[in-house]
Formats: sequence, C-alpha cells, structure tokens
Amino acid sequence: MAQITTLHARNSYAKALGGDGSFPRVVSLAFGDGGHDPSNVTKDKPIPATQTDLFRRVATLPVEGKSYPADGVVRFSVKLIRDKIPGNAFSEAAIVDDQGKALAIQTFGLKTISPNEEFYYDWEELI
Repeated sequence: MAQITTLHARNSYAKALGGDGSFPRVVSLAFGDGGHDPSNVTKDKPIPATQTDLFRRVATLPVEGKSYPADGVVRFSVKLIRDKIPGNAFSEAAIVDDQGKALAIQTFGLKTISPNEEFYYDWEELI
C-alpha cells in the first residue's frame, strides 16, 4: 500500500501550528478505482508527492465512527456495502475535509464487494 499526505494537509497543518489557521476537520472517506496497477490488479499504483485527490474518485461517504486507539492516533471508520461503491470495486481511499479536499491518500490492490457483503474500512492516521 502506498500513502501520502497531500500538500493541502501539510500547508493547513503548518498554518495551524503557526497560529495562522486551523486544521481542517475530517468528515468523509472517499473511494476510487484508479489506485491499482492496470497490468496487475493486486499491485498498488505509486502516488506522486503532488497528488491532490484520488486518481478516479467514485464515492464519498461520511465518517460513521472515530476513535483514538493509541496516543497520537485517530481512526476513522465507514461500512461499505455493494450499493455504495459504483462498479463494486475500489483500489484507493482518501480522508476528506469539510471542503471536500483530500488530506491523505492510499492506494492498494483492487478490492471487490460481493452481493450481501459488508466491508468495514478503517483509516488510522498517526499524528
């Protein structure tokens, strides 16, 4: 799995630390189907440091739960069902702020959701 923190998130964090802004609030997780290597769907695609969003965002879902499992760690959770993801497959995810901008992006091998299957997706962010 590849993961980056976007420039938007890094700039927001710097301004918040400097007292000239606040860090955006995470409100949703986005999913897409462009995060895998087309020649090998089990392999993730590298993410350029300048990436601002998913390669191909297909769904944005509100965060259903959050927890703090360890010091400096926040976990955001959503439950995916087949009807929530167009095409029933995804290979990338992002945590998204209240302006709709990606704060961090992950890519991974293609995952599919079968009929009547529930898929729980947890994103843990270490601060």
